[in-house]
Amino acid sequence: MDLVGGLSSGASLKTRWVIPIIGAFFVSSLTACVSVGGLYSAPGDTGRPAEEWLLRQRAEHEQRAMEEQGLIYEDEQLEHYLTQLARSLQPPEVRKGTSFRVKVIKNTSADALSFPNGALYITTGMLARLENEAQLAVLLAHEMTHCNNEHALRALRYCRETVSAGSKLYGPGGGGQVPGALQWGTSPPALEAYLEELELDADRGALQLVLRAGFDATEGLKLIECQQRDLDKEDLEEASRSALHRHLEKRRESWRMLLDRWTQSEPRRLADRETYVAQVHRVILDNALLDERRGRFSLAEREVENYLAVRPNDESAYYLLGEICRQRGLLSDRSKAKKCYAKAISIRPYYADPYRGMGLLYYKEGEKTQARMSFQAYLSHAPAAPDKAYIEKYLTTCN
Repeated sequence: MDLVGGLSSGASLKTRWVIPIIGAFFVSSLTACVSVGGLYSAPGDTGRPAEEWLLRQRAEHEQRAMEEQGLIYEDEQLEHYLTQLARSLQPPEVRKGTSFRVKVIKNTSADALSFPNGALYITTGMLARLENEAQLAVLLAHEMTHCNNEHALRALRYCRETVSAGSKLYGPGGGGQVPGALQWGTSPPALEAYLEELELDADRGALQLVLRAGFDATEGLKLIECQQRDLDKEDLEEASRSALHRHLEKRRESWRMLLDRWTQSEPRRLADRETYVAQVHRVILDNALLDERRGRFSLAEREVENYLAVRPNDESAYYLLGEICRQRGLLSDRSKAKKCYAKAISIRPYYADPYRGMGLLYYKEGEKTQARMSFQAYLSHAPAAPDKAYIEKYLTTCN
């Protein structure tokens, strides 16, 4: 998995939250820009070490690239909700240090990342996988701890020191520079071990933040377990996949040990599923639609069903679930698709799209009379439908 340039190239983040690559995202370009002897003064005499200055410059560059490539999911209300939740987790004594802000990336992978300047990014895929506000709080607190504890800067300094030492990072003979693309599971073991420790440190900080804010910390364990289940669905090299499984297992056991230290006599903590889904409902359906278009039907089905568990009267969700079942095409899917279309129509009788889906199902089954009635209903409710000519061709064969 590339640790450098993933965003600027428009590539998938590939489960970024579960991968301990803090700072390595920036390391390659930075090692090319700063000599080992010139780490201690930033250009323009800003008073910051050059490594910190360059980290912030690279962070701003990557954020601009995301904006220019249209990767940002535009929803001002959602961004406000996420940002306010992040800031509510920040302890008052350190709140002035970093002003966190959260944005959403249009990407179906379950990922999140943080930049040293306090910018946090969550993918639509991650928001669709989360089950409640407590899990969101754990995720945000984890990324915030990376910023609060300057993990990117520490990772960069570690790389600098080991590069200058010549052997600690690369073994006998050294190498003199950080490789242009690091792969988790195939990069130098010393670097992986160091970055993994930073991830565990972020978990420790996250637990403290969510407990202080009153959230159910056991949801952090569920979140890691969810990441373990989803890992096999990602397009990864086998070496990276195996290494990530081992890493996630370490994080799961570490989180469990942290929870064991939490006094069980404390009152029940907040999870709050309804508030979470109410705030992110649109992005859940939008991401399910992206998964459906990519042919990830089981994942899309699960996302829509999780959504319907909280908002059971949304006709567009029933229609999307019907489309997922119809396009997947299993024998058992046909009955479920019809029920979903019928439910959508019962909620909003003039909703045209479910009639189209119903017609396509009946046509495939050879039920031409039922298909014709459904297609006619579709066109009567959507006379200017963009696929009108396409549906009319079906109608000519139904007579």
